[in-house]
Amino acid sequence: MTMYKSFLQILAQTHRELSRQHNAQMRAANQAAREASRQADRARREFERAQLLSQKEKVRLHLELRNAQATLQNSILEEAISRLTNLLADSIGTDTFISFSQLRKVPQIPISNQTHWQSPSRRQYLRSIFPQNRRAYAGLSQAPRPNMLKT
Repeated sequence: MTMYKSFLQILAQTHRELSRQHNAQMRAANQAAREASRQADRARREFERAQLLSQKEKVRLHLELRNAQATLQNSILEEAISRLTNLLADSIGTDTFISFSQLRKVPQIPISNQTHWQSPSRRQYLRSIFPQNRRAYAGLSQAPRPNMLKT
């Protein structure tokens, strides 16, 4: 080869170098895109794993809450059952007979010659309210009628 290169050789060599640089840049860009894609997939998987863990944690906490509620309700029911059992035992052991004849009280009525409405004070009170002559007041109970014929 000669020391002097032809113009076409220099152009071809420059083209090859530019092509290599471009291919290297493309490989670097593809590699960076693949790495970013891997990181995005890794982050997505970690997020899904965290979501699954949080869902599992929520389920676990919900189950613990339900167990605590069931335990509380069971203790309340056991207490009610023990009270009912004691009530039955107490009521069977006691005598519950009620004698109504012993409960009845006979009233003590005083014996009197006059009845209540014939007592002198009662009679005086009734005479003061109702006069002896009832006919004098018979017309007061009806309202007077206006005379429609007079003009």
